[in-house]
This record gives sequence, C-alpha cells and structure tokens, in this order.
Amino acid sequence: EARRLLEKEGLYDIPGHLDHHTPAEVLWQDPQLTLSQCCGLDLFDSRTDVILPIAAPIMATLDVSPGHYFSHIVVQTPDCLEGQLVCALNSVYSYSGCTALLCWLESNGYQDYKFVLTGSHSASVAALRSRQADIAAIDAFSWQFLPQDELTIIGASQQATAPPFVVGIESSIAGELITQSLQAAFTRHGKPMGITGVIPVTRERYSSLQTRHNALRHMLDK
Repeated sequence: EARRLLEKEGLYDIPGHLDHHTPAEVLWQDPQLTLSQCCGLDLFDSRTDVILPIAAPIMATLDVSPGHYFSHIVVQTPDCLEGQLVCALNSVYSYSGCTALLCWLESNGYQDYKFVLTGSHSASVAALRSRQADIAAIDAFSWQFLPQDELTIIGASQQATAPPFVVGIESSIAGELITQSLQAAFTRHGKPMGITGVIPVTRERYSSLQTRHNALRHMLDK
C-alpha cells in the first residue's frame, strides 16, 4: 500500500519486495536505505550513523500515548523471584528487552542476578517457558503474538517512544513522503495488526533512552 501511494507521487525507483535475508545491521549502514525499523537505542550506535528516524508507530492495542510503547516484566512463576535471578535479555542494545528490565531490577532492589542473551523476544519467552531463565522484559506489542501460557506478568516498564522507522540519509525519497505513505497505509490497513498510524520523530526524541541505558549499563558488568 505504501509503495502504491509513493508511485502515485511519481516515484518508481522503489524496491519491489521486502528484504528478509540481509541482517538489519547491514541495511542500517546503507545511506540509500529506503525504509527499515530499529530500536530507539540503535540510533546511538556507530552502525546507524547514515540513517535517520522519521516516524514511530501508533500501537492502538496498547494503553499508551500515541507513538509510545512499554514492556511487560514477565516471570515463569512468582516464586522464582527468590534467590539469584536468571534474567533473559534479547540484546544488550535493546530498550524493551534490556534497559526496561535493568530499570525494574534497580527500582525493586534486586542485586543477586545474572544475564543470558537470547537474541529475540520470542527466544526470551522460550527461555522462560523452558525454565532456562526466571525473568524477562518483553515488548508489550510483541507479547500479544507470543505464547503466554504458564507465564505471569508482574510489572511494566515506563512508556518510551516506539521503535522508529528509519531511512538512509541519501535516500532518493524524502522522509516526509515516506511518513505520509506509512500514515495512509496504516490508516487503511493497519487495524488488524494493531498499528493505526505514525507520528513524526527525530533522533533527539530518543536521547532519554540512551541516557537511561548508559546510567544502568554498569549492571551488565556484574
């Protein structure tokens, strides 16, 4: 839908399909990138110097401000909070799967814990269900599509600006046009997936995530 709307503006040099094979980190290093999405924290990594955030999704299925999201704090069973916690992290560069959990551990006074890296929210859920981990922070939007049986939500993170859609700094299509096409596409077809539009964003919108993450990064060195 977004592609069709851009073609109506006379723009035809648009990729004909989504790239599901190239690693995201490689795509983010292409200054001519047409469109991708990353975590807010990824914007402050050297890998993303040549991309710009343009819009954040409006996740209508979450009770949050437009363009925001949060993470559920999930455990296998409430009694696993006793003793040393094994914490599943999808990535140390993730707000939803890492920083959100670090904030929860600090605010609740936990000092005896260790981390295991899983690589994704779905893998963190699998680690909880298989009892390889005790606790994880799971993006609340993703949580809706993951197996939830035998798991318990015990808390929530603070709201944060949702993961941004990004373009390359040398993209042949103006970011404003892509934002408009995303808005139109989600307005027409996004309701079944729970995304009803976008809000424009800049890199500065995510600076508070970086500040929060840096302040807690020492916890990962335990």
